[in-house]
Amino acid sequence: MKKTSLLLFLVLVIFFNTSSLGASLKFPEDTSSKQQGLVLSPANINLYFLGKPMNISSKPYYANGRLYLPLNDVVSFLGATMTKSANNYNIFYNGKSLLLSAIVSDNAPVKPLIYSNNKPYISFYTLNKALGLVPVFDTLNNVVDIYYDGASPTINNSPLVKPSANAKKAYLRLEDITADGEDPNAVYTDDGLEKLRVIGSYLHYRNQEFYIAWIPIYYNPKAKIYNDISTRYNLYNASFIYTLDHLIDNGGHIGLHGLTHQYNNEITAIGYEFDENSPLNDAQMMSRMIQAKTIAKKLGYTPEFWEFPHYGATANAFYIAEHYFDVIYQQSPYRADDGQIHVEEHLGKKTTYLPTPAEYVYNRYESKKALETIDKIIKQNKLCSIFMHPVLDFDRIEIKNNKDGSRSWHYPPYIIYPIIVDKIINSGYTFKKYS
Repeated sequence: MKKTSLLLFLVLVIFFNTSSLGASLKFPEDTSSKQQGLVLSPANINLYFLGKPMNISSKPYYANGRLYLPLNDVVSFLGATMTKSANNYNIFYNGKSLLLSAIVSDNAPVKPLIYSNNKPYISFYTLNKALGLVPVFDTLNNVVDIYYDGASPTINNSPLVKPSANAKKAYLRLEDITADGEDPNAVYTDDGLEKLRVIGSYLHYRNQEFYIAWIPIYYNPKAKIYNDISTRYNLYNASFIYTLDHLIDNGGHIGLHGLTHQYNNEITAIGYEFDENSPLNDAQMMSRMIQAKTIAKKLGYTPEFWEFPHYGATANAFYIAEHYFDVIYQQSPYRADDGQIHVEEHLGKKTTYLPTPAEYVYNRYESKKALETIDKIIKQNKLCSIFMHPVLDFDRIEIKNNKDGSRSWHYPPYIIYPIIVDKIINSGYTFKKYS
């Protein structure tokens, strides 16, 4: 029997013969979509504008972890003008305008405006985006400095290739996004999060969409770090949520990459969670998936996919994920490794499996190999789908303050993300959302 045929045979035997296991599962109610209240906590931070202290009389708040500023105080400090009608606030500043509804919908996934003691508070992200501002977070010292957003990014001096109108869909996933800032070996420090936002801005500038493989809880048992950003309210976690808001607003589609991406004494993003060696039973796996969705809901996010850590999962883990999610971002376990999208139906539920046959860029020195892999899968008529770790480009991205009070970034054209984007576009593809 040929190797491919043998593999297919084993896959069919292992997974289709476990259908009785899947049928015996009893799924608890998915309570993640139930309405959750807004928890407010004072944000004891120092705000600066262009290096000068922002004198505001009312304290900012964390609302379910997201940073909000007192609207009237901020408008007054900036010297902006604001008018209020029965249902709207209209803010005008530096040639830009912002329209806010004075009526806050309880069902809004992310509220641009909230009230405390009848005073309006504006989402920090909403404020900055609308008025052309950017923050620099110094979370160790509880400081945020605000600058003007640089008018346009600099990437290179030659015209950028653009996707053609009839380009084929390709898929890009940003891998292992997690709030690890307390860890001594953190990837997503203040600087790392700012550069992650730059990658989101760059991809948006190139008209590319992307997926965000978010790990909701960062856990390092040995260092006693357990960071659930939906319950721990501090400036670092607010800056991480701000970064997720920025990525989503710039073409990102968020999904869940496990709950902690680890078990026992492993560290998040290094360990597994649901593989054959996992200590979790079926009920615990279900609980973790519901908890991950609940954290997302509390922050106002609707996860668009599930991805098992390191793609490791038991047969029952797949059945469970299929029950709670419509898209699982990896190769279907019921098929040979054919690098194609498959829609599977089990227990009356359809689930789409979206694989990444182009794999990933292992390190910055192997971009040539990644380009060759893309060529290979295109020739084999496989799905043009890849994932990458944002940290690969961090030390090459340049960010600076300018004399005019703006903060701008430069993305050299010869590093990983620009190389991959150029390759995709030149091959007749463009990174988009699956639909």
